[in-house]
Amino acid sequence: MDETQASRGGTTMDFGVSSERPSPAIGLVSVTGEIDVYTSPRVRSAMLEHFEAGCTSLVVDLSSVDYLDSSGLGILVAGLKRARELGGEVLLVTTKPRIMRVLEVTGLDKVFNISATMDEALQKTERK
Repeated sequence: MDETQASRGGTTMDFGVSSERPSPAIGLVSVTGEIDVYTSPRVRSAMLEHFEAGCTSLVVDLSSVDYLDSSGLGILVAGLKRARELGGEVLLVTTKPRIMRVLEVTGLDKVFNISATMDEALQKTERK
């Protein structure tokens, strides 16, 4: 896992990104901490590595993300566009009210397939 420390409002948060491949066509990117202008390039890199390795779909686990800004939303949308070009999808995993609110306000809750658990998201990718 790639971990760094980020500071927001005097508190220090750990940021991390990890990647797995549950199957040859599906990549999994798990993020902890905050996705903002400073950390979103690392999330983007993890997503792109999966596409370059032949994945067509991604599951992005946001269940441990506490903050998501417009740069984070931008990389998720860019990843979705890339996945759809490849005939795949990007599925998000989160139940955090703060993250869900950001997705709802931007209308992205209607664009992304959002699951409550990793198992639920992986089952959805297997059905495709």
